[in-house]
Amino acid sequence: MAGTFTDQQRVVLQADLLALLKEIIPMAELTDDPDQSLISSRILDSSALLGIIIWIEDHIIEPIDFTAINIAQEFDSINGIINFIAQQPR
Repeated sequence: MAGTFTDQQRVVLQADLLALLKEIIPMAELTDDPDQSLISSRILDSSALLGIIIWIEDHIIEPIDFTAINIAQEFDSINGIINFIAQQPR
């Protein structure tokens, strides 16, 4: 069932995702801003995006239907990714 996250769940997911990003792209100029552009600013490359997709699929327990989403728009920030996860059936 799709839903929303509590503020606490959102903060935990933001921290987890930021930690993942810092691990897979350590040289990136990441900030703590969950609305920082990741794709349009070219922080994410294709291999980093793949790591994020795997992380997302682990959280939603479903494969992502890439024909139904706009990756550049929905995955362009940590908040965008978390909003995408919240909209997925769980």
